[in-house]
Amino acid sequence: MESNNERDLRRALTGFEAENRQLREAIESRALTGQAIGILMARLDIDAEVAFSYVRRRSMHENRKS
Repeated sequence: MESNNERDLRRALTGFEAENRQLREAIESRALTGQAIGILMARLDIDAEVAFSYVRRRSMHENRKS
């Protein structure tokens, strides 16, 4: 039989694993966003702020996170 402490630890571990997955996804997403911004800057000869604004607008239009 599992003690209260063991149950609490198992719940905490599950929460930490979920948070870890979310953080990894955020890092991957940020990397892809950075690549997209770099491509736009190079191809359109625009600065990072303008490129980010474009990516953000497209993301919102397509209902995706950036």
